[in-house]
Amino acid sequence: MFKSTTVGIVALTMLSSEVQAMKSKYRPVPGSNPWHKEVTKTSWDKPDWNVDYFVPNFGQDNEIKTSIKNTGLAEKQVGKKM
Repeated sequence: MFKSTTVGIVALTMLSSEVQAMKSKYRPVPGSNPWHKEVTKTSWDKPDWNVDYFVPNFGQDNEIKTSIKNTGLAEKQVGKKM
């Protein structure tokens, strides 16, 4: 593709910087997409979603128990604590 390695590296570096410049400059125009809303205040102050709901605790998962057991065995074999 390129005749020399130096030319190839320079070309890739320039392409990479152009892509980075494009990525950092993109901002949608207000009103150009359906999810764009002007933010007047943060929704964390007075959330419009449920916040004080019950979360059940079913105890430790069997896969987690197995992972902890296997980690302990590996530490014993290697002689190091992770």
